[in-house]
Amino acid sequence: MHVNAPPGTRLEATEEVFTRVQKAIREIIPPEDIALSMDNIGQPQPVNMAFVDTPAISSADGEILISFKPERHKPTAEYVEILRTELPKRFPDVTFFFQPADIVNQILNFGLPSPVDVQIAGYNPKLYGIAAKSSTRSRPFPAPSMCTCTRS
Repeated sequence: MHVNAPPGTRLEATEEVFTRVQKAIREIIPPEDIALSMDNIGQPQPVNMAFVDTPAISSADGEILISFKPERHKPTAEYVEILRTELPKRFPDVTFFFQPADIVNQILNFGLPSPVDVQIAGYNPKLYGIAAKSSTRSRPFPAPSMCTCTRS
């Protein structure tokens, strides 16, 4: 799960946010279902960028990786849905999103940290309006989407 503290948050303050989020996760998911939970906070070292799949770009970003015990737990998708609902209520100034866990979905979107990458290209001036309208219509999706509208 990717976690974005408010922009400009210093690393030590981001660590405190992650500590509170981890505590909330353990209130939401029974601790006996969690095998391991680990935080990766802040921007990785440049040499790490080739080995770490993270959209973290600042000291306010990071990921919480949770591994469940194989012998017993609810389906992962169920926990994801619960976390998507509960965490924004408890932390309204923090953004949360989940990247696809399987390699097929990760490469279909060329590694972008959004579930769908929609690009509208062409020379017709009406395309800008179509792109802006598409961006507005995609907002209700549960995970964040990216849309860049540029005039050429």
